[in-house]
Amino acid sequence: AALDDIPDVSLYVPGHGAIADRSLIEDLRGYWKYLESETQTCFELGLPEEACAVLVDSGLPPKYRQWGDPERLVINIMMEYRKRKLPSSSSSVNKFEFIAKQMKHVLLSKIEGRTKAIPVTTS
Repeated sequence: AALDDIPDVSLYVPGHGAIADRSLIEDLRGYWKYLESETQTCFELGLPEEACAVLVDSGLPPKYRQWGDPERLVINIMMEYRKRKLPSSSSSVNKFEFIAKQMKHVLLSKIEGRTKAIPVTTS
């Protein structure tokens, strides 16, 4: 939703990252639409967040796979799950849980390869 509030100008100077044109905003919008759609499917199937991260990661379009910090996918999925579980909640987020799941995903992805399933524990 925040991407919809960004004015339509020819050049963007973000707080971090390279200067970009409007195509960056469109790419970001595409990434979030993809992520929201895939996460909704996982959520409806009753998959745990970690399993969803594996599935979404394995099908991530190549243009998004080239972006830096791919492990952020785990945190993004966890936040999408929280929106669905507690849409009006302002409960605090356990940052250590996020970091632990993010690192588990990164390490096991490197060990097993991106297309192999990561063992999932349900909470």
